[in-house]
Amino acid sequence: MAKKPGLLDPLRARVRRLQLVVGMGFLAFVLGSIVSASLVMRLQVRMQGIESVVVGFFVHALVSRLWVYGVFPAMCYAAGRIFDLRPWSTAIGGALTGELFLFGIEVVNRGLAGVHRHWLETTLRACSLALGIALARWAIVQARAASERAEQEAAKAAEARTAEYQSFLAEAERVASLREQSPPTPPAERQTKPEP
Repeated sequence: MAKKPGLLDPLRARVRRLQLVVGMGFLAFVLGSIVSASLVMRLQVRMQGIESVVVGFFVHALVSRLWVYGVFPAMCYAAGRIFDLRPWSTAIGGALTGELFLFGIEVVNRGLAGVHRHWLETTLRACSLALGIALARWAIVQARAASERAEQEAAKAAEARTAEYQSFLAEAERVASLREQSPPTPPAERQTKPEP
């Protein structure tokens, strides 16, 4: 017998969805930070020959924010193929989770006074966050569309297979009815060949 849905089931579903979104944001930040750190270390050697501080600043800002506009949308696409995610709430919630975790690390390392940034860095950070949210939303929408296409193709294949089985069954029934209608034939007597 099926279990009746309880009063707390919708709340439990929301809590699970929140846990998924927070976990994705945290994991995207951690994985993206690892990738960004290795890229920054490799780029530092190549960037030493560049005299422009502005170019170095922009490259560092772009690479260090890779988690929000690279890793997080990829994770959203992968999760969107499996789960039915809400595009905007997942994108905003996960990106803000990673951003708040980064802010917490900076507060612990530098203190509140050390978190203050130049207006250009703050603007780049906000723009990369907005870009990451938009890309994550787009990735979820694309993942859901791809998942629906795969389900439709699977349903069509199942219908074709069912039609094939039905035609095979009809043919088997026709052959069986023909056998029932015709009288059984006695086995032919063996003819022995005379020995030479």
